[in-house]
Amino acid sequence: MGLLTREPRADDEPALADAHAEAWRVGYGDLLEPAVLDTALASIRSGWPEWFADDGPRVTTLLALEVDGAVAGFIHFGPSDAGAEIHRLNLHPSAWGSGGADLLVGAALAVLTERGVPLVHLWTHAGAGRARRFYEQAGFVLSGREREEEVHGATLPVVEYTRPIA
Repeated sequence: MGLLTREPRADDEPALADAHAEAWRVGYGDLLEPAVLDTALASIRSGWPEWFADDGPRVTTLLALEVDGAVAGFIHFGPSDAGAEIHRLNLHPSAWGSGGADLLVGAALAVLTERGVPLVHLWTHAGAGRARRFYEQAGFVLSGREREEEVHGATLPVVEYTRPIA
């Protein structure tokens, strides 16, 4: 299986939207009410053209994942008060277990290392067991911080993970 990360191109938008929505559909399907999930999926799919329509300077970074030549996921990260934050890490469920998430996190950490960032953090749904196991295996640890976050019309409990960048 061929895996690589790269900067996304405008023609990647449909595949990025699909990977994002399908990751939510499968990953959060048992955590969200069906109507909330439907709203979230529609919002996710319709939001991607905005990323590519904005020609202004970017503060955040988006990297795409290719699996055997097809876009199958992405990581989105940028600066935060703590150092850096991973805003999103989503892979199409067909790419789960491929090593692609590890590759994306590694690529993000390499960029952040080059930028001299000492710490990265992220927030994830408290009930997202698969995601939480992945982050823990990737060296992230719970910070002890929890909050509720409004996401697509639902209030979700989220927990924070951190990882030093070395």
